[in-house]
Amino acid sequence: MKSKRNRLLLFLILTGVVAPLAVNAQLYPVRGSYLFNDYYLNPATTGSKIFNPFWLSYQKPNPGLDNSPVHQSVSYHSLISGPPNHRTMGMGGGLEYHGIGPVSYTRLQLSYAYHAEVKRRYNKCAFGLALGATHYAIQKDKLVVADMNDPLIMEMTSTEMRWNASVGMLFYSDRYGSQRYTTDTYHLGWSVMNILGPGEKSGNGSFNSQDQSTQVVLSGAYGRRFKKVWMIEPLMLIRMGAAGFQADITTRVYYHYMDNANVWTGLSLRTGDAFAPVFGLTHQNVSVGYAFEIPVSDIRAYTSPAHAIHIGILMNRRLIKTL
Repeated sequence: MKSKRNRLLLFLILTGVVAPLAVNAQLYPVRGSYLFNDYYLNPATTGSKIFNPFWLSYQKPNPGLDNSPVHQSVSYHSLISGPPNHRTMGMGGGLEYHGIGPVSYTRLQLSYAYHAEVKRRYNKCAFGLALGATHYAIQKDKLVVADMNDPLIMEMTSTEMRWNASVGMLFYSDRYGSQRYTTDTYHLGWSVMNILGPGEKSGNGSFNSQDQSTQVVLSGAYGRRFKKVWMIEPLMLIRMGAAGFQADITTRVYYHYMDNANVWTGLSLRTGDAFAPVFGLTHQNVSVGYAFEIPVSDIRAYTSPAHAIHIGILMNRRLIKTL
């Protein structure tokens, strides 16, 4: 039975089916991750928080299945240059790993953003650029095939490197993501991921050329405070690209129990795909989150719920003032 599954996986790899699925999950980790860490969705978010966030994430779709995907990521970004409350430049970086069976992808990203005040203090506009390199690998020794000397196997590239870039813009309140709700917060973002398309690459092209197609990502959120310690925040994320149109609609409710500390819960719905209950807790400089994704698409009979855990260290928090 396992041999049959591996042969099917090999067929999907060689026909370019698995690669796009795996890479999309890696390059656009939006399966609830953006609710905790939106760094990978828009390079303009670099330095947009009132702290310097260091995030670790682990996601495991279909944990009960052999060769199920796994996604891990780490990222850090901060404002640099100038007084603490008047810095205009942000820099950051992140490393992602995605594996599915014998196929793995590792991506390094470095980003820069410039932040400018708009009309009044605390309302800002940021422009960002990210440069990235992605390493693809197939472990041939993990493939189970009738003949390892098959020309199709022999000619397959074991590794490949590709380069790419993304750009973005972000309008936001300086308090967005502050975890201390002195007033309403908002953000509105736009980004183009992989503006070079498949990008420059090495190897003989064994990996599908569409696995890094250009995508346009739109995001927005508005947090409304009420009764001093509560906040409700609707969010929307829209992606448009080769895979078509997809929207994530989420509502979160926060309870602010002390300075720089809150607990929140919410529900996220991804059109035609899945819905996910999400939970988060921030206490001072530590933030943790959990998402449980339940598929609702036509393939739900062949999949199982996915789990994601996020841990953040919020360093060098900057002071903010009540309006």
